[in-house]
Amino acid sequence: YHSCRNRHCPTCEHDLAQHWLDTQSAALLPATYYLVTFTLPAQLRRSMRSHQKVGYGLMFTSSAKALVDCAADPKHLGGHIGMTGVLHTWSRTLAFHPHIHYIIPGGAISSDRTRWLPAKYPTFFLPVRKLSALFRHTLLTALVRRGIIDNASADTLNRIQWVVHCKPVGSGERAMRYLSRYVYRVALSNARIVPSAAGKVSFTYRDSTHNVQHRMTLTAHEFIRRFLQHVLPKGFQKVRHYGFLHHHHRKHSLALIRRLLGVPEPEQPQQAVDTHEILCSHCGAKLVLISSISKALLISDHPHPDLHAHHHDKHTLTALLRTDLFILIRAFRNARPGTSVRSFEPRTQKTDENTFIHTCSVVHHSLPTLEIRFSLGISNRYTH
Repeated sequence: YHSCRNRHCPTCEHDLAQHWLDTQSAALLPATYYLVTFTLPAQLRRSMRSHQKVGYGLMFTSSAKALVDCAADPKHLGGHIGMTGVLHTWSRTLAFHPHIHYIIPGGAISSDRTRWLPAKYPTFFLPVRKLSALFRHTLLTALVRRGIIDNASADTLNRIQWVVHCKPVGSGERAMRYLSRYVYRVALSNARIVPSAAGKVSFTYRDSTHNVQHRMTLTAHEFIRRFLQHVLPKGFQKVRHYGFLHHHHRKHSLALIRRLLGVPEPEQPQQAVDTHEILCSHCGAKLVLISSISKALLISDHPHPDLHAHHHDKHTLTALLRTDLFILIRAFRNARPGTSVRSFEPRTQKTDENTFIHTCSVVHHSLPTLEIRFSLGISNRYTH
């Protein structure tokens, strides 16, 4: 099995999601955490769907500003907070329903950075009505300025109640685990799809009001339409960190807070590694990744000079990157990002007097590199 490495795939990238969860869990503080959700009203969703990249970005900046400004008010916390936001665009039935979940530690750093200011009440963090008003005003002003909606629509939207929900979630571990499920996929998992008649797709969903599981059956076209409306614009960051959890000063801020709270630094999670193995189709031995070749070297009609090295050290890549191998690799130069080829046809390709390529496997193709694993015979002895 080869991952397609698409962040919307309901099957792939489980390892990356787990690594993200481990990294965020290591940053959890010994405080009560709160899950704050900002939801876009139904009257604005059509405009948002037509301007997703700009609109989602404005949702993030407007909701984060509302949280930061409200928390800085001395009536509430009077300090500098930190939060992690994850954009979701779906409801349980795959309808278009943009909302942002923020997981926030219940406290703030004082303006002089000498005190940790905990939330005043365990079940109350910030007033949701004030957050709603700040979010509504900031977002509508930005949408009018960008020309996404007009002043008349803004006046109408300004008179309705925007939903902001806040609830305590204990140590934050369960909430972070929930958010991690959709960092590298969207909408639903394969486990929710159930067998159905030809031309239709059925999936299960849970009614949040009565906590009862239901089954919904859609035509294939309608299912595809619902799913594709949750595919995000290329390059859009669906997970963002703000305040003292922003990447620029996250490490120093967390260290400061732990010193103020008198708790030790946690162990850092190990980096995620590619654990899948590919075996040589000629002899069955494990193929080992030796190096990566820049795709810039593969798109030219003339081989790069570096590909003509004449070294015979079997432990390096240079002995293999001859013109013959270059031609072999070029067969994959137009492959789409994410393409994987399980194995190349077993063959013997002569590259110089005593060197033969017996098999070549394309592990994955992800810009800007094309990774290839191969087995090599030198003087009739195989090395991998």
